[in-house]
Amino acid sequence: MQGEEYVVFLLKNYRRIKSEIGFLQNRAAGKGDYYPQVTGLFGMVIASAETRMNRLSPAELNRAAEILEKEIADLEDALALLPKIEQGVLKDIYFNGVTWISITHKWHISEPTICRYRQKALKKIWQYMSRGLTCTSEGVLECIDNRQTTPRET
Repeated sequence: MQGEEYVVFLLKNYRRIKSEIGFLQNRAAGKGDYYPQVTGLFGMVIASAETRMNRLSPAELNRAAEILEKEIADLEDALALLPKIEQGVLKDIYFNGVTWISITHKWHISEPTICRYRQKALKKIWQYMSRGLTCTSEGVLECIDNRQTTPRET
């Protein structure tokens, strides 16, 4: 999984990852071993992880929780830095389950424009996360965009 594809994975699984963090923290503290039943690829990953967790120390479980917390925190920071419309489009698509046609009515934009906003936002989030930026000023993502552009040929 690379770049924007990874960001889409995080966005689609945001709630599940947040619960995974709690599970890892509880497991590290010795509070139970129940894990909610899940299916598909995520379920296979968890089943494999569950087998390994029986051999992991509390410190290793805490480290896994810290890594997930950092990824989610970076995602949340990057989302907060996006322009309102890009942020709204991503939240509607991935968190609120709103259809594209409903988004067109809500934001008064066309479907191709939704696609452009989505792609731009995913790219900005990936750039933010891949650079490990921690500052939260409004202009960070705009600066990233400016560094990546090249002068147009005339």
